[in-house]
Parts: sequence; structure tokens; C-alpha cells
Amino acid sequence: MELCLYHPQWGYYLQPKARQGKAGDYFTAPTLSPLFGKVLAKWVSKASEEIKGNLSVLELGSGEGYLAKDILSALKERDPFLFERIEYLSLEKNPHLIQRQRKLLREFEEKVRWPLWEEIKEMRGIVIGNEFFDAFPVERVKVRDGKLWEIRIDFSKDEFRELLFPASKPVEEYFQYLGNIPPEGTFSEAHILGLKFFEELLQKLKEKFIVLIDYGYTTSELLSRLFPEGTLRAYKNHRVFNDLLSDPGERDLTSSLNFTVFIKKAEELGWKVLRFGELDKFLIDWGILEELEGEDKIKERLQAKILLLPQMMGKVFKVLILKKEVQNE
Repeated sequence: MELCLYHPQWGYYLQPKARQGKAGDYFTAPTLSPLFGKVLAKWVSKASEEIKGNLSVLELGSGEGYLAKDILSALKERDPFLFERIEYLSLEKNPHLIQRQRKLLREFEEKVRWPLWEEIKEMRGIVIGNEFFDAFPVERVKVRDGKLWEIRIDFSKDEFRELLFPASKPVEEYFQYLGNIPPEGTFSEAHILGLKFFEELLQKLKEKFIVLIDYGYTTSELLSRLFPEGTLRAYKNHRVFNDLLSDPGERDLTSSLNFTVFIKKAEELGWKVLRFGELDKFLIDWGILEELEGEDKIKERLQAKILLLPQMMGKVFKVLILKKEVQNE
């Protein structure tokens, strides 16, 4: 999965062509509408009132820069004082997308930096991860005879095939951390790499907020019979495929987050959960309906339906907001 997504030359996320939007394989909220960024900017503006002095806004996996543009444009118009004191850090692996961002964000060139992850040693401010952690490679497992088996990939006779191996120690430890294993005969995923990155993030941000927006569920939902095949799936041309082995490097491979494990890790490291719930409720609470007022907002209303409808993004996507105070408070 890591090779398919992040191989330097052939990896899905590191190729020059765009993956998001109508011409790509999937939509994200920022590629659908500026409404998402405008509403998120309202939350950023309010949250920043608790941070004294200058602060950083770090966006994880910033793609083509649409969310950065929408947030910075909204802050510049509606909260110029905050706009003056923030630095926007855009974390993106794909060098082709960074070049597109530089063009898109030209008017904000004094505000935006593109650091490497290793260059971020310690920061204070706000971290935004929109559809970021779902892109981490996962280990896929199956429960057979009451035991965890790890699925690995073999290549023979010109085709890929799945093989079952006894679960590795990291996989065993992951499900021990969850406190349970999936039901007999079902599949699931271990988010080992994503959780490791998340722990590094929690340690780098000394204060104040992290907001994660992604599709996902709780441990009890994921380790039930709701997902007998697990949640790992492939996307291409806006279609979902259960065949995970075809067209390596040409399909997006993604799985739903286990928000319970992220919350558990955050609380262990001293973070407080301020909010966990559906995207539609978050957007309504922070004023998306006010953005739709006026007779000239027909286009925006159509875009908002995708963000709010339960069967689209409204209930499928969750919002997790975490907060950490400085140590001496």
C-alpha cells in the first residue's frame, strides 16, 4: 500500500496529475466549494482568541491549496487582525502540488511557508487535518479461528494475490491497545503508521488546537459486523472498488479512521477533546446557513447540500477537535 501511494516515481499521491476534483478520482470538501474553508475560518478566528501573540496554522496534506486559499481569503476579509499575526504552514509531499499551490497562493506569499515535516520542531497554534490520516498505509488483517492473521501480497504468474501470515507483533499490539479484535471471519485494518505520525504531531504542537476532519468510526463500530470486509477500498474516476490489487499506483487506496484510537492517544498525552461529531452539525453550528442567505446564492446552496446531506458528507465525515494548554497554565 505504501509503494502504491508513495513510490517516488509511480506512487499515486506523488504523480503530477491532479487526483481531486471533477477531472480526478474523488472530491474533497475544499474542491467542492469555498464554503467549507469560509466556515472553518470562522472557527479558526474564534479559537485564535485563546492564543496570545503570533501563531501558526499548519495544514496537513494541503493538496492543491484550495483550503489554504479559502481560509486565508476569509480571514483577510473578516479578521484582518488575526490575518496579520498568523503564519500558514502548508505540509505537502507532492512537489508538483506545491508548485500549483505557489501559483494559487501568490497573493499570500508573505504568509505561507512549505516546511518539511522534519523541519517542524515545535509550534503553537492550530493544526488542520482534512482527509489526511485516511491516506496513511494500513495493515489489513483477518480473524480466523479466533486469531489475528495479517494479509500480505505475493506476486506470481504475472498477478498479485493475497496470503495470510500470523499477525506481526506491531499488529498484535495495536489490537491489544484497542482492547478487542474483530469478529470471527471478518477483516479490519491496523492504523499503525497513522497513529505513529499522530503521536509525533501531538508532541510537536505545544499548544493549542488540532482539528481533524475525515470519514471514520469508533472502535465499537469498526470491530462489529457492520464492516465484514473492513473499510479498505480503492477509488478511481469517482467510483469505489473492492478490488485492491488492480492498477497499482493508479487508484487511491484509503480506509476509514478509527477515531477512538486517536482520541485515546491524545488523552494519554494530555490533550482534551472539545468536540467529536458529524460534519453537518459542525458546519451548521459555525454558520454555513448564514453563508447561504441571499437570492444570488443558488450555486452555494447546491454545494452546501453535498457537505450537509447525511448520505453525502454530512454524517459520513466526523470532526474531532482537540485542545492542549501550555504546561505552566
